[in-house]
Amino acid sequence: MTLTLHDIKVWNTGEVIDLVVPSDTDASVDASAMTIAPGFEDPHVHFRDPGQTYKESMISGCAAAASGGYTNVLIMPNTVPAMDGVKVEAGQPGASEVLDAGYDTVIDYLQHYEAAHGVKLPVRYDLCVCASKGRAGHEATEVADWIGYLPGHGDEHKDAYQLAHPVTAISDDGSAVTPSILEQVFENVKESGLYLIEHCEHHDTGAVNDGPVSRKLGVPGIPEDTELKIVERDIDMSRKTGVHVHFQHVSTAISFDAIRKAKAEGLPITCETAPHYIALNDEALLKYGTLAKMNPPLRSEADRQATIAAVADGTVDLLATDHAPHTMEEKELGFLDAPNGIIGLECAYA
Repeated sequence: MTLTLHDIKVWNTGEVIDLVVPSDTDASVDASAMTIAPGFEDPHVHFRDPGQTYKESMISGCAAAASGGYTNVLIMPNTVPAMDGVKVEAGQPGASEVLDAGYDTVIDYLQHYEAAHGVKLPVRYDLCVCASKGRAGHEATEVADWIGYLPGHGDEHKDAYQLAHPVTAISDDGSAVTPSILEQVFENVKESGLYLIEHCEHHDTGAVNDGPVSRKLGVPGIPEDTELKIVERDIDMSRKTGVHVHFQHVSTAISFDAIRKAKAEGLPITCETAPHYIALNDEALLKYGTLAKMNPPLRSEADRQATIAAVADGTVDLLATDHAPHTMEEKELGFLDAPNGIIGLECAYA
């Protein structure tokens, strides 16, 4: 077999090894007992840097990605401070990590991360900017606060960093874009040319999927239509504006049906789901407890089967891990207080 790709991982009896091609010349390798694939790309990871590096950092997150065979990831904006382009102020949680490195916004800090820390990260990464200031949902971010970090819009000396780690998407992931700023966010997407990637769910109460498992656990449930309401709302906005909407971690049959119909209509709609919605249903909560608490929650077996069918028929465009690390101490707080999230980069392919 002749290989000319440089980003290659090789799986051989369960062990992942790097296959380094030293030059642009062809190299021949006996790959008869191996599985060879191009590097995977994950459009949905949380690396917790800056502000929560006790959970994960750019260094540990990129190492996890490389271990799982990923060579490019998109970092979500729920950093601390949030990745909204606004200048960081001293005293804010996480601010010292940014300011001590000599940068004044989270975007600038992450685009220069390798230079700031004297490291070479093993994977490439893009950045996602917040849809709202502070990711609080009250005010849409100002395009002027982050447009300068896009290639071709900033200072000439920054272009290399902006090209290496570009801002490519906008989202308030973890929360859906709120109704009060929805129109402005769609305008910001049109003006900037970024992708709108929507966390397609909003609920004020509930911790796990509403159903027999939530009742057995005595935990408030989250109905399936919390996801559908955001999906239908944003499909309607896409129909009105022509803006491409990408729905993240879709998990219910009724949402897949709505997306399927929107695609058949010719609307610019795409979606992703995650490995845990393919592999697990909400009965996993009975075995794993809060380790299986996530947002959207694990759904019913019927929804799991509908997710698999949506992958098989092409309704699902991407598989994303939603890699979201937390500490064991946080996960042991109980269903009402434990944070949502599960890691995925190292095991997603398997």
